[in-house]
Formats: sequence, C-alpha cells, structure tokens
Amino acid sequence: MTHVPYRGVAPLGTDLAGNNLEVGVMGIASAKALIDAGKVVPIAVTTKERSTKFPNVPTVAEHPLLNGYDVTGWFVLAGPKNLPAPVVMKLKSTLQSALHSPQFRRHLDDAIGIPARDDEDALELIKMETQRYKSIVSN
Repeated sequence: MTHVPYRGVAPLGTDLAGNNLEVGVMGIASAKALIDAGKVVPIAVTTKERSTKFPNVPTVAEHPLLNGYDVTGWFVLAGPKNLPAPVVMKLKSTLQSALHSPQFRRHLDDAIGIPARDDEDALELIKMETQRYKSIVSN
C-alpha cells in the first residue's frame, strides 16, 4: 500500500466513492453515509470489538495475524493553554451535565458511533495513548 495523506475526510470519502482509491481508513461517523448509500463497502473496523453500527463487519483483530489490534478514535474538549480556571471549571461542569443526559449520549452515539464517557481524565488519556502508539511505532 502507498500512504496518501488527505486534507480531511471529505476528499478521502469522495475518492473512495469515486473508485480513485482501493482502500481508505475513516471514522464510522464519516463513513456511515457512504456505506448506507452503497458507495463504499466496509471491510473491517479497527476497534477490538465489532461496531454496534455495523455488527456484521469484522474487526481487524479477527484476522489471525492481527490478534489484539485495537485503534479507537476519541474526542477531547480542549482550550487554549492559559484558559482561566473558572472558565475551565464551567466548561467541565457543563460537559459533565451533558454527558449525564441520556438524550445527549444517544445523540453522540448516533452521530459518531462512539459511546460518550465522562470518567476519563483527558491528560491521562492523551499520555496513555501517546505511550501506546510510541511503543507500536518503535516495534
């Protein structure tokens, strides 16, 4: 395979749907409309568990040579480095309230296909993921 960097998921989706590429990796939220329209065919998901959106699509980890493969997308709310503490606290509080709303959680799951979690420490998550990918790249 040849890596082709794209400036966003929209051009990637256009090229996949237009048969200009043989394969591409995109998030479920971005791929869902193309899959539902029959413009692209899902081959595998990169998470260790099958997607609730596409339960019949296997995981990459189901291939015997790729057992344990798990690449999960995540989103984090971030602000500028010197954001005042009261603003940070207000944002965290508002986000926590939203994440405890069943309607908002359903909306997130419908929109991005990733369950919302409110128990993550963003800095710890970033540190863990950075370390995990460093170890993968160094092997």
